Amino acid sequence: MKTPKIFMSSGAFGRGSLSAITSGARAWGISNIELTANLETEECWRSAILDKSEFSFLLHNYFPPPPSPFVLNLASEDMATLQLSLEHCRKAIDLSQSVGSPYYSVHAGFAALVRPEHLGKGIPADMRTDRRKAIKTFEKSVCDLVEYAASHNVVLLIENNVVEPVNLINGENEMLLLASGEEISEFAARFYGPNFGMLIDVAHMNVSCQSLKLDREAFTEMVAPFTKALHLSDNDGFRDSNEPFDRSSWIVETLGAFEVDYVVIESYRLNKSQALECIDAVEFAYE
Repeated sequence: MKTPKIFMSSGAFGRGSLSAITSGARAWGISNIELTANLETEECWRSAILDKSEFSFLLHNYFPPPPSPFVLNLASEDMATLQLSLEHCRKAIDLSQSVGSPYYSVHAGFAALVRPEHLGKGIPADMRTDRRKAIKTFEKSVCDLVEYAASHNVVLLIENNVVEPVNLINGENEMLLLASGEEISEFAARFYGPNFGMLIDVAHMNVSCQSLKLDREAFTEMVAPFTKALHLSDNDGFRDSNEPFDRSSWIVETLGAFEVDYVVIESYRLNKSQALECIDAVEFAYE
């Protein structure tokens, strides 16, 4: 199986400017970077990115970070949040096209009114919204964005959500869309094509399978046919902690089930040795 292109998340370098992150990447011998919301604001992102011509970049989710914080939710019943989310994604697709990046990835939506302070701490149960309506809103958002991405020669990728125990309601997942293999495969089958695919975060999968009592291998088999990219990091199965990994990790065996265009090492705040161990594990998996 061909080794996919390997990117490093900007989160691996901690928070900083684009110049600081590319300087760190250069020192580690890394030239492919996925940009996420940990970056400090630039006056003109297009110019800043094009100025770093030795690097290949991908844009992910909440990047470029908006001037006023909000939770990106393509399934929101709050119209202001929904419009902000759609506009952010369109701008990210515009920027992807202008800097020569062929993909833009974004998280699946929430059946909840999520605020910035909820992220990483648990979404209060009283913030949930009607799940069926959220799914319909999310489907409409994805349909619109796939069409927009296609007109800009960009592929839209949707990332699976993570269900941590803190976000279960009476043991059930009522608020986070696209968190099980069955739901992902049914959704992806309706949209899969040249300008749409799934970005499967294996760390999200690991936690969600633990929380929802799902079989990880079965989950993988269901989503693999629709998957064009992967996010890679390790955790304890209970919290999405973005830990590094090496050849001994369960991730290595899991990679053999996926034939994808690219992978992103999404372990955070790494040192050089840890980053190179992660890269080595991916290359080993695809030997």
